[in-house]
Amino acid sequence: MATDGLQGSKEILENLKKLKGDQTIGVFKKAGKSAMQSVVDDAKRRARALNDSETPSSIEPHIDAIVIYKNDELVVSVGVRGGARYRRGDKARGLVTYWRYVELGTENAPAQPFLRPALAENQQQVFERFIQELGAEITKRL
Repeated sequence: MATDGLQGSKEILENLKKLKGDQTIGVFKKAGKSAMQSVVDDAKRRARALNDSETPSSIEPHIDAIVIYKNDELVVSVGVRGGARYRRGDKARGLVTYWRYVELGTENAPAQPFLRPALAENQQQVFERFIQELGAEITKRL
């Protein structure tokens, strides 16, 4: 983590105050999703390396980032599409609900994490890219 702060963040905060409410939400959503792309790419690379040719579907194409804005709180989440629970028909639709057994392991299979290390190793890059994207989006809308 940077200890001296992120460069340009004061200027960005000043410009952010000039935007209207709805514009601010859009700016944060776009910057947040863009910033997390490095985590998505790294998680896909790690999942590709773990891919088992005996399984019917690969985890990699199902990894994505989603942006949720609710109750004045913005959350950008990286995960595996399709959820973590198995529902009848998921296998036929190609959903990879078994991903959690790979990520977390079971009593008989060791964990082979791909999401957690991707986030841990890209934290600084996410923060830096978020500030860059936020600045660019604010400039576009002013």
